[in-house]
Amino acid sequence: MRDALQRNSIASQIMRHADQNGDVIAVQHGLSALSYAKLASSAIRIAQYLEQQCRNGQSVSLCVADPMKFLPAFIGARLCRHNVLVLNPAWPSAMQTQCIDHLTPACTLDDKTIEAIVQAEIFELNIDFVHSDCDDTDLNAPFYTGFTSGSEGQPKGFTRHENSWLHSFETDAESYGLSAGDTVVCPGSLAHSLFLYASLRALYAGLRVVFFNGLNQRDQRTELAEIQSAVLFAVPAQLRALVDSPLRYENLRLVISAGAKLQPKLRAALTKTLSSAQIMECYGSSELSYIALSKPVDMPPAESVGKACAGVQIRITDNEYRPVTQGETGRILVKSPLRFIGYAQPDNRNSLNNIQKIDDYLDSGDSGYIDESGFLFVTGRSDRMMSVAGHSVFPEQIETALAAFEKIRQVAIFPVFDELRGQRPIAVVQVCPETNLSRSEIVAFAKAHLPDHAIPRHYYCITNWPSTVSDKTDIQKLQAMYQQQSLEQLR
Repeated sequence: MRDALQRNSIASQIMRHADQNGDVIAVQHGLSALSYAKLASSAIRIAQYLEQQCRNGQSVSLCVADPMKFLPAFIGARLCRHNVLVLNPAWPSAMQTQCIDHLTPACTLDDKTIEAIVQAEIFELNIDFVHSDCDDTDLNAPFYTGFTSGSEGQPKGFTRHENSWLHSFETDAESYGLSAGDTVVCPGSLAHSLFLYASLRALYAGLRVVFFNGLNQRDQRTELAEIQSAVLFAVPAQLRALVDSPLRYENLRLVISAGAKLQPKLRAALTKTLSSAQIMECYGSSELSYIALSKPVDMPPAESVGKACAGVQIRITDNEYRPVTQGETGRILVKSPLRFIGYAQPDNRNSLNNIQKIDDYLDSGDSGYIDESGFLFVTGRSDRMMSVAGHSVFPEQIETALAAFEKIRQVAIFPVFDELRGQRPIAVVQVCPETNLSRSEIVAFAKAHLPDHAIPRHYYCITNWPSTVSDKTDIQKLQAMYQQQSLEQLR
């Protein structure tokens, strides 16, 4: 692994690719494509614009939907060493304004502004940008601020330094084995940190990155089937669409799943559908980046999220942060060079005050255990744990058990107050197409897979499954629908 002092910044490495292989396609979205030379020239124009608008090192916000505009803007901002605040263009305008007012970036760029800068060509290209090594870039300074989905009100910004992602690039190099013939595929928005990471990872390696966001699901699947040696970064909800497709994806070399645990039923279906692909799971978080990686070569148990990534240390403790015995469930603490700087604050400040830290280990917010072979198992979010008749129950454990039922496509569990039991689980399911399902069928299945206290007594169904911008189940929306009595109860 290279010493941090010898690492090239992401922007400077992309400039090198443009200088040496300018005709190679860097970014593709539908029928539009940017070569490395065009990507670099657009980034330079944006950098020259930003030089006139704000001082180097200040924060610049991007609220950009089009990846063909977003990436030149991100790289251009980094050429000026700005910390880039990545706002989600899908947010309501009031939420975007509130975020900007709170963090006060020096400049905000949107799709129209970027289009005007690039198309007007009001700047002569400064070739010094292309040949600059950017070696004086402080790789430990803020370089990117992403945001939570905003499902709990005002989105929370988390800020990373560039070294954390460069370290990740080196960490995943052996596992992913990226080569010149690969194409990295991103089916989601660059406001999602997974897809921003994947795209910058591809460009840093000089590869082509293809975006599918904005395309309908049928077009996405058709285009994916035509890409040779494809490396797909996706969340489980997106991978589920591949299982439902009649197409066979023999061109897929590698699938990297992140954002949520792959349910065993979905993993088995993917293994059958994507017969030529390796399937790897990444366990991590916005704050901690990669924590563990599940690689086929390690033969991980299906319920595991793999082993700790290189340089990452994991500790399991009780709620008072005392060590527990091996195999015992507790809080997952992580010590990692990949962790973030802190939560974004006004005036370009960052703070770790809002996250628990013990002996330089950060509390992941998850609970789980490590087995005798070193595999990590995540039992659920610590803050989702419910107390049912004196028993500690993780909703994720119930979700995993019920998701194995062949008639259930998706399932979500949340607690409600119960005078006798303290709390009781409520189950909401999405039934598989052209399938009838009754409450008695689910209860019979649950009795074979769950202890009695963890079996939900009340089941509801919904056709249109609600998701957050990160394509995770929107639990809060389901809870609101339950309270409004707008869910259909299974009988």
